[in-house]
Amino acid sequence: MKTLYACILESLQQGQPIVEVTIIEQNGSAPRAAGTKMLVLQNASTKEINIKGTVGGGLYEAKAMDFAKDLFTKYENSTEQKPLSLILSFDLRGKNFPSDMDMVCGGELRLLVEYIPVTEEKTCLYKSLVQAETLGQACTLMTSFKILPLEIPDIYKVHTDKTLFYNNTFDASKSTPLKTTQQQDTIIIHLTENAQKKMSNIVLDEYEYIFETLHKPYTIHIFGAGHVSCELAKITHYLNFKTIVMDDRAEFANAERFPDAVSLVLPSLDQACIENYFSTHTIDSHDGIVIVTRGHAKDRDVLAASLQTKAGYLGMIGSKSKRQTTYDFLLNNGYSKEDFAKIHSPIGLSIGAQTPEEIAISITAELIQWRSKHIQPI
Repeated sequence: MKTLYACILESLQQGQPIVEVTIIEQNGSAPRAAGTKMLVLQNASTKEINIKGTVGGGLYEAKAMDFAKDLFTKYENSTEQKPLSLILSFDLRGKNFPSDMDMVCGGELRLLVEYIPVTEEKTCLYKSLVQAETLGQACTLMTSFKILPLEIPDIYKVHTDKTLFYNNTFDASKSTPLKTTQQQDTIIIHLTENAQKKMSNIVLDEYEYIFETLHKPYTIHIFGAGHVSCELAKITHYLNFKTIVMDDRAEFANAERFPDAVSLVLPSLDQACIENYFSTHTIDSHDGIVIVTRGHAKDRDVLAASLQTKAGYLGMIGSKSKRQTTYDFLLNNGYSKEDFAKIHSPIGLSIGAQTPEEIAISITAELIQWRSKHIQPI
């Protein structure tokens, strides 16, 4: 599935401005967390509004869309390089909404409703972000704005600046409103301390700085290209997992069967071959391994090789009896019971899955659970 940054870039390259709505702060209970985004697009000829993504629905999302429409109207023929954007604050405790809107989650939200004009600077920025996503390059996008007095209750009007960091270093090609070396040092310390968070913020002097961190993409390595893999690869792609499918049969592991994944034909699925595959890939906590080959012996060999990696998720299909047989074999070949603690087997959440489609959903649910626990909230 195309990422939201890729959608922004595509819109800008087509000469169409876009509005990006981002939850920049969330306190207490709310439908979505900080860092969640929604894009608002306007058809140039019909002026109809479309959205990609959601910041949680309900009245506050509808209000954000209304403000987005106003920004499109205001800047339709404008040549401003830095148009105004909006900071909207919402109390979800039922105080500021009509009773029939049922907005009583109990928390608070701040939204950035940001008009992105078609400029060379913005196009280059989002091209860099998409490139970083594609290459799996970690970086941080800093959005900054001067804190101004409220003009309307719960609404701030701001001019935003954006700067990219790579390895906690400023991109020298981008301007930044930082005035002193001390400010830069404070921000670098903040970035280091909040490196695992999806979004964080800091206030320095008269500016607020919002940080969105792009981590290495979550990659799923699927061993076995059978029925379950076919269904699983569709879903993992849709949920923005980078997906690699491997088998030793070219008639199974190919682009026709897996159009949305990387398909690789390995010489075999024995332990030595799998270890060779892992030696050419950096496997870390952002990688998940799914073992769904066509036989117990192959599953066992893939598992033995996988246990030597630092994968964040490791799952093997099969019954509890198959799992025990596999574990007994590995115990007799140098592995310990402690090695088995990180294995999800039988794989997937227990939802009574039977068909390949259902099994794929149960596995994906467990992958989502793993990924969500791995990303620290704000």
